[in-house]
Amino acid sequence: MASYTQGGAWAWHAEDELGVIRVGARADVVVWSSNLYALGADELLGERADLTIVNGAVVHDARREFAEEPPVEAAAAYATKGVPFSAHSTCSH
Repeated sequence: MASYTQGGAWAWHAEDELGVIRVGARADVVVWSSNLYALGADELLGERADLTIVNGAVVHDARREFAEEPPVEAAAAYATKGVPFSAHSTCSH
């Protein structure tokens, strides 16, 4: 896993702000509804993204634990990078 996180941050010369989860870091994180590694391939389609954090801001919160509505400006900033995203969408399979 470190090669995908800390290794990537090192390659971009951004070890101080990327590749870690801590206050001040620019985190992109998805929290799934279950431990995907504990499931069989036939069970994966029933799972969903419960929480999505982009650049340190909550942009999707299925359980509404962190915000009433995800910050639209964070979703808009994400979309300007060429990735389609809707702040009001839910994960669908």
